[in-house]
Amino acid sequence: MKYFVFALLFFFSSASAETLTTDNFIIEIERGCEEGVVTCDNIKFTYVLVGFDKKQTAIGKTVHTKCADGITPCRFQGYEFLDDGAKFFIYDSGVLEVTDGEGHQLLLEQGKWQY
Repeated sequence: MKYFVFALLFFFSSASAETLTTDNFIIEIERGCEEGVVTCDNIKFTYVLVGFDKKQTAIGKTVHTKCADGITPCRFQGYEFLDDGAKFFIYDSGVLEVTDGEGHQLLLEQGKWQY
């Protein structure tokens, strides 16, 4: 019975998504990689501009610093995805930064994580 409860908790915790809510966006993040995989290039972002109904979806990745060997991923920095010519970077701290194709900042705002 104990293993069944653990398996159920694992299923629901891994199936749930993280949500970041800022003044302008609601972004739901779902990992498409196996549990235990450090870096993931299959992160699904579903986002909506606050006040609008149209949801958009994009696929992105996790971003990490590199360890001393220059190869191994170390500290998690956040998530990144591209959509409509803009780069969205969601920092681990909940800050959302949106830049254009040339790297000019379009938006920078603090959000709140919901797990």
